[in-house]
Amino acid sequence: MIKHYKIFFTYLALSFVASLTNAQEMVVTNDIGSWLSLGFEKKIYKDFKLEFEQEFRLFKNFTKIDDIISNLEFSYKINKHFSIAAGGRYTYDMDYFNNFQHNFRYNLDFSYQCKLSSAIRLSYRLRYQNEYLNCFRTQEIDNLQEIKFRNRLKFEYYHKEAHKFYFSTEIFRLHKIFRLPYFSKTRIFIGDKFSFGKHSLDMSIGFQRFFYKNSPKSLGVLSLKYCFN
Repeated sequence: MIKHYKIFFTYLALSFVASLTNAQEMVVTNDIGSWLSLGFEKKIYKDFKLEFEQEFRLFKNFTKIDDIISNLEFSYKINKHFSIAAGGRYTYDMDYFNNFQHNFRYNLDFSYQCKLSSAIRLSYRLRYQNEYLNCFRTQEIDNLQEIKFRNRLKFEYYHKEAHKFYFSTEIFRLHKIFRLPYFSKTRIFIGDKFSFGKHSLDMSIGFQRFFYKNSPKSLGVLSLKYCFN
């Protein structure tokens, strides 16, 4: 158990160092938004599971649509500790100036989970993510590709079966053409996943920090997810 805590605090320290490394900014932009999603999960065969999620993301103090996302994912539980997953996602992406683009990405996940006690679980997920931006533009220069490696740690506390309280922290490392890889974003979430029958409602608050070179951005997030099993 002590070993797991050492790993966790080492991860937090690295995230903090990455934040300080990118802290020489000229302009800081702060915003708040919400992520609202509906989805379902279906067990296909034994340890195989299918998940679909439709999500709407708002920003600019909840007044403007940021993303409309459709996400499909297959996962396989290898044993009680390890699992793998593969998914695809389409995003209708808008910005502050009403420009939009169609993005497509796929991801490959490797996850590890263990019990720290009868009620507390620790999980780690490594995600390889490849995203194609402006997919339907005709000019080749507009069609960009971004590869991200995402490392996430998550603590979960099970309370009376129905409630699952959690804390997660994640750091993103971005690879793209004509630039050396760098840490592009960190993300923290605290929430509660409430299960009732075949339904679940996940409510959380989060914080994202984007490490843009001259104008870093911070985003507060209120997230609400409903899922049917």
